[in-house]
Amino acid sequence: MSTVAVIAEFNPFHKGHAYFLRQARHLTGAACCLAIMSGDFVQRGAPAIYDMHMRGEMALRNGADLVLELPVRYACSSAEKFASGAVFLLNKLGVVDYLAFGAECDSLESLSRIADILYEEPESYRNILKEYLRSGMSFPAAREAAIKAFFQEAGHDEAGSLPGLLGQPNNILAIEYLKALRLYASPIKPLLIPRCGDYHYSFPGIREESDPSQVKDPSFLSAESIRVLMKASFQEPNQWKEALPDSVFSIITAEKYGACLMDEDFFSGILRYVLTMSDIRDLSEIEGISSDLAARIIDRRNEFSSFSQFTGLLKSKEITYTAISRALIHLILHLKKTDTVRIHPARPEALSSPETRPPSAYVRLLGLRKSSSSILHEIRKRSSLTLISKAAQARGLLSEKDYASFLQDIQAAHIYEGLLSQKTGLPFRHEFTRKIVILE
Repeated sequence: MSTVAVIAEFNPFHKGHAYFLRQARHLTGAACCLAIMSGDFVQRGAPAIYDMHMRGEMALRNGADLVLELPVRYACSSAEKFASGAVFLLNKLGVVDYLAFGAECDSLESLSRIADILYEEPESYRNILKEYLRSGMSFPAAREAAIKAFFQEAGHDEAGSLPGLLGQPNNILAIEYLKALRLYASPIKPLLIPRCGDYHYSFPGIREESDPSQVKDPSFLSAESIRVLMKASFQEPNQWKEALPDSVFSIITAEKYGACLMDEDFFSGILRYVLTMSDIRDLSEIEGISSDLAARIIDRRNEFSSFSQFTGLLKSKEITYTAISRALIHLILHLKKTDTVRIHPARPEALSSPETRPPSAYVRLLGLRKSSSSILHEIRKRSSLTLISKAAQARGLLSEKDYASFLQDIQAAHIYEGLLSQKTGLPFRHEFTRKIVILE
């Protein structure tokens, strides 16, 4: 039985995701489609619009056979660590034949060429990158410029076109997936499914604060566009309903928590408290917070009014809004530098070091289709990971170190759930009492 895997956030699940899952299964002929999905916090440094259990059900009703949770220390991280953590887990499952991913680029060869340079990090590339970083560029901008200069210096015909691929979000993740597959010497085969249509930002320059009335085609929107429209007009769903599969719209409207759309500003109160209670040493221990950023946070924390406002206040030429937002989520969740993935792409031998190897020895099951339950048997037989299907039983299954890591995921979910309960007035749901989603 062949299996194709996808790495996703489904934030929320939309028709583009459903098309992608159909294509992944069709192009590979796979009998099973497995999704490893971010939990309650996502890669851009924000809470997911809906919790992982709700989004997992959306995926199962629209093409996924099995949904696993991507631990928070990977899910809410840089593109490199997000991809590396997810590919590590997929590799260790022992059942995955293909990894399908989307990209704006339609050439796997072009993406692989950039991935090879970023993986190998030739000395000339590293030197160019250092120069751009010293000039004050943010890391993403410096990396794109360094790749362009490297290809020009090497005399490649594609010197003008290849580096531009790094300016598009799905291309960036695709390149990181290819790097991670190489890093782990994985037998998993990559499958590129080019993104199609006017999906990415259906109105020019859209950000979360943009005017949703400018939407062009509500039947095929990006997840970000849908979030904008839902927040602006949840009670009048005509602008965004068409972008969702009917089953997803039914889940949202039937779920009593459905009208509460989580965003980072829900976390303003807890962030203000943590900032008040932290000194520069505390901040410097948190993943994503450098000594310079810690000093700037301390210097400007009295100007805090909300999560998004403070993130914008701290943004600079050297560090992006998203990187700061992730760092502040890490602060709320108390994710330290010692908790997260350490990857050195140019040094595969580093994988044997405990401080660089991703520490997960477990994976949590969020849901499955009964018709595909045989994949669970295969995972239990072939995987080197402990499969957690009941959170309350994890303590008896995991080592002390791995259980401490698992508790980070549980605590992150409880922070999310606590604020959701506070906003809605509905009862708090403990993760140890929540059951996996099982569909016929």
